[in-house]
Amino acid sequence: MASASTGSSITSLSSSAAQFRAGSSLVYLRTRKGHPVDPDYASDVYGIGYAHTFPYGDENDVIIRAHQRANDRLIIPLIKDGKVVGWQGRVVDDNDARSRWYFPPGSKAFPFRNWDVASRFRGVLMVEGFWDEVAAGPSGLTLFTKDMNFQKVDMIVNQWDYAVICLDEKETHVEVTDDNGQKRMGSSHVIANKLLNAGISHPPVIFKYPSNAAGKDPSAMGPHAFWAALEQQLSKEYFDAISVPCR
Repeated sequence: MASASTGSSITSLSSSAAQFRAGSSLVYLRTRKGHPVDPDYASDVYGIGYAHTFPYGDENDVIIRAHQRANDRLIIPLIKDGKVVGWQGRVVDDNDARSRWYFPPGSKAFPFRNWDVASRFRGVLMVEGFWDEVAAGPSGLTLFTKDMNFQKVDMIVNQWDYAVICLDEKETHVEVTDDNGQKRMGSSHVIANKLLNAGISHPPVIFKYPSNAAGKDPSAMGPHAFWAALEQQLSKEYFDAISVPCR
């Protein structure tokens, strides 16, 4: 898609043009953290593209400034009910001094990512970030914040019968000590309790990281190891709910 007012353009990663314009993005996806992501899969399933923006226009204009900041980033759309409701950008060059992630104004108005695709399943894998979502696959749902208010909890309970909470390993502990020394309950347990209290059909499961796991989040583990651990930990009923589409 293109915008004449800003001169911005987003190219599909699977298009022939992207092979020239988005070479660094393709390399980044294929080599990141040792767990490559196929660009065609990223484009087809998640709608990822690559932005190249001509920096002209009024820099005081919020929309123009957002498009300029998208320059040379992977663009990940946020889709709800088939409509793009926001997007975020990810730099792909380690030498890029900008913040790794960029959300334009208003893009976090809807609190989840991958809602439409994950809604095809009876169960959902709740994760913290996009790369964890990729490791989780189509039933993965990114939480933009671990602070789940009643509205967000009700949205989950009304959409899914099963929920596997796959936050970073630190949050799986009943008691967590933050860097400032303050103790609190791990977010995985807080979310599980809220889902139970809201009446989810089946008790939520908190994913437990194997002691020999390569990392302490789904992305660092890699999709194969992550799913192998899920299959080992979940009942067949629960595993089918997150792995077999029903809608």
